[in-house]
Amino acid sequence: MTTNCKNLFYSPEILPPQHQFDREESSHIVRVLRLNQGDPIHLTNGKGNLFHCEITPLICAHSERATVKSERLNKILIAALKQSLKSWLPMLHEPQPFRELISQEFSGQKFIAYCETGSEALLQKAYKPGEPVLILIGPEGDFSPEEVEQAKQAGFIPVSLGKSRLRTETAGGVACTTFQLVNQS
Repeated sequence: MTTNCKNLFYSPEILPPQHQFDREESSHIVRVLRLNQGDPIHLTNGKGNLFHCEITPLICAHSERATVKSERLNKILIAALKQSLKSWLPMLHEPQPFRELISQEFSGQKFIAYCETGSEALLQKAYKPGEPVLILIGPEGDFSPEEVEQAKQAGFIPVSLGKSRLRTETAGGVACTTFQLVNQS
């Protein structure tokens, strides 16, 4: 059985008429996919049953992350520096509004990578070796269509990181590795 719904979830113990997802899946639904009350989803038990469902969220104290902890992120950067045997510690900037970032002056190539791409060029083909580069990697739920359009208007070129859907932290690493490999050839 196939479905044209964008979101299919799996749970072997589905008991209609309601189903409660575990914490990890709930977080993915709310924070990554940004689904809201009333949004359609499909659910399967892996035994050939397909359930057409609608989100009925339960808001809890730990539903969303309220702040970004810079101290924790810096510890992660230091650990990655040591593990990769590199001598340059990446600079962690304070969070800023999207519009503010894309409106800043930058003398180099500007790219935006996001999930809902069409026929964008692969990053390794679009990037000109040796030039400064700024690439925007979307949050876990990806950029909104409005943000993508704003970035294009600000001179950012849409690119693809390949056919695989990547986690945000993985996509950033893939982009950096791509720049490094292109500059070595």
